Amino acid sequence: MNFGNAYVRYNTLISNMIGFWGNQFLYRFFLVFVVWKYSRKVVGDPKFPCYFIFGDSLLDVGNNNGLKTGAKANYLPYGIDFPQGPTGRFSNGSGILDESGENVILNHKKMISLIKTQQGNESYTKAYIKKCLYTIQIGNNDYINNYFAPNSVDKRHNVSPDQFATTLVNQLSQQLKATRKLCISGSGQIGCVPAEKRLFGTRIACVKEINDALNIFNAKIQSLLVDLNINLEDAKFVYHDLNNPTSGPPQFDGILNVNSSCCKVSTKGVTRGQCRPSNVTCFHRNNYWFFDEFHPTEFANHFFSRQMLQAISLL
Repeated sequence: MNFGNAYVRYNTLISNMIGFWGNQFLYRFFLVFVVWKYSRKVVGDPKFPCYFIFGDSLLDVGNNNGLKTGAKANYLPYGIDFPQGPTGRFSNGSGILDESGENVILNHKKMISLIKTQQGNESYTKAYIKKCLYTIQIGNNDYINNYFAPNSVDKRHNVSPDQFATTLVNQLSQQLKATRKLCISGSGQIGCVPAEKRLFGTRIACVKEINDALNIFNAKIQSLLVDLNINLEDAKFVYHDLNNPTSGPPQFDGILNVNSSCCKVSTKGVTRGQCRPSNVTCFHRNNYWFFDEFHPTEFANHFFSRQMLQAISLL
């Protein structure tokens, strides 16, 4: 199957659209509407009439270029291997969505309004949305930019990892009951990204405190999905394990370097872990898992995209 190829900025908060997640879920969440369009060799209706993706900068295709934020990737060396050059993808080339298929990105609230207007029937709209596929990649920014942010030591003293994870998952659980087809990715092993190892001073070793907290969060998500599959009629929710090679052998897909970034990065402020503006990077980019100190290289995104498609195939 392949997809259309048009991009429109989603610039309203998810909480304003569908009350999604609330204030605990922070920082650059984006919504992607992917319209399934089969290739000419395929006959018949698509399996899902529409596909919504909620995610962070791992899935971003430049959606925050118009925002007042330092967390952007619309300059070199980002996009150094992408045909269009820098577009806002936090990688040297294609992102996970590019690898999974081309994208039609539209405002979710506008799309639902169009469906309702076309059909003139709210009940039809609700039934239609239940047929759609939802993919959610969640948790990374809540821990990087909130619970384990450089200035959040006091918060961690007052809120245990279990309490924080419970708060996030409880909020999420209230917003998943309208859909019936869902693939959700928990957080990756953030304690193994170069920026967090630098922040916590562990050098090559992963930050155990972070990964232990994320294991609690991911386990709670999986328990939630089991419960929803039992209690929601016709529900089919699957969990996508957002693995990366730093949680296992370092020879994943032939990638040799899983400890440092391919580009030179900033180490402080809102651009912490991002590439410094430059057209110079490591020479053998396919040998690196991380392009900057948070985001994968294009080569590593092949790994994520295959995982995502395998999980979706179960629905």
